[in-house]
Amino acid sequence: CAMQDIQVWDIDDAHGICAVLALEAMGVTPRGSGTTLGSTGAIRPDGSVPLALAGGSKARGDVVGALGVYQMVELTAQLRGTATTQVPGATVALAVCMAGIANTAAAHILIGA
Repeated sequence: CAMQDIQVWDIDDAHGICAVLALEAMGVTPRGSGTTLGSTGAIRPDGSVPLALAGGSKARGDVVGALGVYQMVELTAQLRGTATTQVPGATVALAVCMAGIANTAAAHILIGA
């Protein structure tokens, strides 16, 4: 599975810049250009990097240790086609959950049918 195979993303955004830096570190966008993903529409459901479609931490709050579980639930809904804001036909999803201020990270790739 390569980054271009990911169809829906959920990256820890409790500290806004962390999601941007994670996308840059993964090579999704060149370093220093991650902040443009929002202004160009790339993170919208129909964009190239559909991100935090349930609203991320701004919508649910910073749930700290429960974030990883929340991400699995949300991305599973995406892959089942039952998410509130759905990426049509999504079969590959990526979750990145960070602890602290991005000093520890766990990433999971989910693959649906």
